[in-house]
Amino acid sequence: MSHAQQLSPEQIRNLCVSFAKLKYFNTQFKSVMADAIIAKLDQFEPSLLADTAWAFGEAMYYDFELMSVLHSHLQQNADKFDASGLAKVGGRGRSRGVWSITVTV
Repeated sequence: MSHAQQLSPEQIRNLCVSFAKLKYFNTQFKSVMADAIIAKLDQFEPSLLADTAWAFGEAMYYDFELMSVLHSHLQQNADKFDASGLAKVGGRGRSRGVWSITVTV
């Protein structure tokens, strides 16, 4: 088990978003994070998941397995995404993220 598996969803989000903002694009880092996200997907709150997906889109790193799993998860849990949560995601000027998942898959 990698150390990333020991991180909380909030810690995973914070790392992914921070590295995306720093323009740090490392394929190995993103692969490890993708595996950690998939392993803990049910523990992610919608806002954390949206931010994490944005970070992957911002880094232009598209992990097919992660995007497929996220796509299915979002379809099955669409009712958990309320208007205020979606407004927060959209209000940050983020053009990628959750919406890119449906286009990518």
